[in-house]
Amino acid sequence: MSEPAHDGGPQGGGPPASLDLRSIGLGVVVTLVIVVLCDLAKVGADSGSAGLLFLGIVIGFGVGGAIAGRRSTDRYLTHGAVAGAISVAIFLAVALVAHLASGDRIEIVALVFTGLLGTCCGMLGASVGDRIRRKREADAGTAGDAP
Repeated sequence: MSEPAHDGGPQGGGPPASLDLRSIGLGVVVTLVIVVLCDLAKVGADSGSAGLLFLGIVIGFGVGGAIAGRRSTDRYLTHGAVAGAISVAIFLAVALVAHLASGDRIEIVALVFTGLLGTCCGMLGASVGDRIRRKREADAGTAGDAP
């Protein structure tokens, strides 16, 4: 039976591994590309299209977390959460400036909800990314055993 995944430091109580900033950075860049494109497409869209584009934004946070988590060999949930949180912070900062410049109302509850949702989707994506990485490693290990 395989060993359960954990998101802490190395087994044995040593200090946790440091964060892989390249993995997090790549996750943030991919997230922002998807999220900003979906958000720009929402401008002037009808309510049905806006709902689908919001789903695209949520998926974007998950994809970025998956990339950060898959590229990390340890602490994949932390990598996904950090990638999601950084992406949310940048996205919300740009959205706040845009709303202030256009004179739109700023809804604090929506900002908090987006922050929590983006971070959680990053963690969920990181979990999926880690599963993909472990499956590929297992498949590579069994392919080497075949005659």
